[in-house]
Order: sequence, then structure tokens, then C-alpha cells
Amino acid sequence: MIEINLQKLNYEFLVNLDYGETLKVITDTNSFYFRVFLKPESKKLLVHSNGAINRNIKSPPVFHRSSWTEDIDANCVFIDDKTIHNTEYKAGWGIGTSNEHYIESYSEIIKHFQQILGIQSKDIYYWGSSAGGFMSMMLATRHIETTAIVGNPQTDLRRHNKTKLRNLILHGYGNVDVDEISQNEGFRFSVVESIIKFNYMPKIVYIQNTIFKSDVNKQLNPFLKDLKERSISEEDLHIINYRDDLRGHLPLPKNDYLFFLKLAMNFNEI
Repeated sequence: MIEINLQKLNYEFLVNLDYGETLKVITDTNSFYFRVFLKPESKKLLVHSNGAINRNIKSPPVFHRSSWTEDIDANCVFIDDKTIHNTEYKAGWGIGTSNEHYIESYSEIIKHFQQILGIQSKDIYYWGSSAGGFMSMMLATRHIETTAIVGNPQTDLRRHNKTKLRNLILHGYGNVDVDEISQNEGFRFSVVESIIKFNYMPKIVYIQNTIFKSDVNKQLNPFLKDLKERSISEEDLHIINYRDDLRGHLPLPKNDYLFFLKLAMNFNEI
């Protein structure tokens, strides 16, 4: 692992990193972990966010799917969500603390990577499943011309697991009124409210297992309803439905996942 202050992060430093190096980026307020795989021949950047981690296998920092990079024709950055550090929780959705929304911090750092590498925004793809899908959409709402590629994501945490959300808010904010925070700071918990806050609907490739009715009824359908009620165009929303009776909410197997990932990356060229 290598540590670097964000303000000192430059091209020379990045290109001399060992392939797959874990990077601890120190900001004015915090420090965050990324795993970086650079491919000089590629002009694309994929940014991955974790779903729920298995603490019996590994404790944070964790970088899901980082072993897939040889099958991906792009520079790859994997985000470890610090929200769940020093907790027993498996997913944090980038919520952060009362003083710092970690999604905002990740966005700032990724844009710094982009500037250093000279990659166009249209060639940046945020991807992940479940909690990682939520984070990917949230990051894309803050980054014009990028695309989010998401599998079975949450779209509004207030419709997901109220106990998990309550615990994360109390951990990050202290002894507060959870309902008040979840409403007053809805842009942290809802993709639609983030779209409204930043006045930007990103390109989203939304991959959903329609057999898992909880996702469809609590996340996908209400997401579409919220977009319509807020008069937000769905022109850049591409929904890919599939049916897998056995896996339910679980992400697709690697080969199927990579197929959809590569398909989605080529949408801009179709």
C-alpha cells in the first residue's frame, strides 16, 4: 500500500504505480482507499464500487471484482467504502458522516484521476451491483457525460432496509433524529433526489433480475415513478431485464456480468 496526499497526486506518480497497487489517498479531512490498474493503451476508465462485503473472508479495505481486470479493456479504479470501516456492517452506500458525504469525496478524487490521465468524461463508467450500483448512480449524477452501469441496485435507501439505514445514520451522525436526517438530506439516500440536487440525469444502464420482486417493487418501479413525477427525462435510462430463478438479488456470474458490462460500455458507440 502506498500513501499520497491528494494535492500531490500527479501523472508521474500514477503511471509509476505497480499494476493493481492499493492507494491510500489523503485529503484535507480524511483518507480513502483505492485499488488502481492502469492500461496506457486504453482511453476508458471504469470505476467500481462494492456491494455488501463478506467479513468472514476479508475486512476493509475491500475491492470487489478487482481480479477481473485482465478481462476488461479499460483503466480500472476500485473504491473501498470507508463508511463501514470500524463497524460490523457489510455495506455503507457511501453515506459517510454528518461532516462528510463520502460519495462527494470519492467523486472529487475520481475527477482528479480523470484530469491526470486525460480521459474524457464520456469514456468514464461507474459500475457495481446492489449497494455498489447505488453508489455508481450517485457518482454519475455528479459527473456530467459519464455512465453508470448497475446491477440490481438500490435507488432509494429509505425503501430498502430501514434498520440498516438507521444504524448507518446513527453511526455516522451520532444521536440524531433518523427520520429527520433521511428526509432533510435525501440527496444522500435517493438517486432521484441526487439528480435533482445536481440538476443532471446521467446515462444509466440498469440491469435487473425481474424474478426478484423485492428489487422490482421497492426500487426499480418506484424509481421510474419518481422520475415521472419529477418530470425527469428517461431518455438516457436503458433497462436490461433478465430472469434468473436461482440467484435472485445476487449479482450475475462473472462471464454474464462482463458480457453486460462490455455491452453497456459500447452503448455510446451504437
